[in-house]
Amino acid sequence: MTLGLNKKKKMRNNLVKKTINFIKTETRFFLAGMFLGMAFVINYGLYANHKKTTESCVDGKCLSDFSGKLLSEEAIISETEASQLVSNDAFSSLKESRVALGQVFQAKEAMIAGVALKIDINKNFNPGSRQYVLSLREVEYDGEKIFISGPIISDLAFSVGSIEKYREADGSFLFPLFGILKKDKYYLISLDNSKVDVGKQNYLEPLGSAESKSYPAGSVVVKKNKEVSLISGDLYFKVFGAKLSFEQGEKILNGVKMEDLGNGMGKYSYATKGKFVDLFDLETASPGTEFSENDKVIYAPAKDSAGFSYVVNTLHPISKMNFSATQIRAGWRKVRVSYSFDQSNWFDLPSSEKAETVTNASVDPLADPSVLTENTNGDNTDSTINDLSDINQAIKQEMVQVFNADIVPAKEAQTIYFKISYDPNDASTGKFFALKNLKITADLKIK
Repeated sequence: MTLGLNKKKKMRNNLVKKTINFIKTETRFFLAGMFLGMAFVINYGLYANHKKTTESCVDGKCLSDFSGKLLSEEAIISETEASQLVSNDAFSSLKESRVALGQVFQAKEAMIAGVALKIDINKNFNPGSRQYVLSLREVEYDGEKIFISGPIISDLAFSVGSIEKYREADGSFLFPLFGILKKDKYYLISLDNSKVDVGKQNYLEPLGSAESKSYPAGSVVVKKNKEVSLISGDLYFKVFGAKLSFEQGEKILNGVKMEDLGNGMGKYSYATKGKFVDLFDLETASPGTEFSENDKVIYAPAKDSAGFSYVVNTLHPISKMNFSATQIRAGWRKVRVSYSFDQSNWFDLPSSEKAETVTNASVDPLADPSVLTENTNGDNTDSTINDLSDINQAIKQEMVQVFNADIVPAKEAQTIYFKISYDPNDASTGKFFALKNLKITADLKIK
């Protein structure tokens, strides 16, 4: 009898334990399910249908430092297109794949430094690192038709993950976009999503007005595959041009120093700063001439007749001028530097070579220097160097081209023209050319 009761008691205890374990297990599954459900709702609400507007960036937490670089004391920027800016309507063409959406404008200045757009960002939890391309090119436009024929003058690639560095206090995005323009000609600035996996929850939506009243000449343009069409409206769209320095009616390079040393002698000195504003000193620039934030230099593709030029006005007669600079690094195309006093007779400056220590040889010197490696840590470092042995292997000596030449005018002159291009006789396969540490100094005759 006692054994029977004990047996029944054990069975009840086992049943209770199983029931408790079952409840615990089910509770864990239930809580896990609740957590995943909540995570899905939060993820969907925050990311899947998220519009990144001005209210998303308060107290300056998301603001760009680019405007501080661009709108610096070194080069004052002027707004050349900002008539009746509105952002009441959204343009959703970029929801579709392989589409470019942009704005036609008529150039009022000879140089563009940047463009501001207002954009809503719709993204899922992980939008990926594929890049949109913002580009500038000349077009033929008569108000009713548009014809795109010219090459891309300048472009900028960015991902949804990197776009925030261009955000301004008013919620717009100010992108650096350099180009030397022809006044009164028409140009198109467009956003192209051809390299991006877009979808209903992953796309950019530029803002503006559905009515074409913002600009005296211009329109929204949509390009899908090879078809180009004008649609009603204007994007929220500011074009920024550079206000250049002039003395005695002559353009003066940015940051030039001219000193009167007394006794009829003077000193002229100019040096590139390794900043975006270095572009504003150029007199001419072929399509594709850009500034590399990574290398802090102006660079251009080594193809066709690519190159850029400077006009050096010293305001006083030159006794002797010195031009010095160094090839950006070995592996890039060698550089050709020519000078002239009349833009008809050109003379090549001589160069030499020197050994230079390279501390990060794992970076491909033939890659686009303006694009940084985006690694999984979210920074812009090269992830190919992982340990000390890799670092030791990355340090080596390479020969780079060096310019350090004096120019003595045969007759009185106070203006010299310089052309920077790639050396057509260089047999290397470098895709770009660039000079670093460019300096121009001169001894002057002060009258």
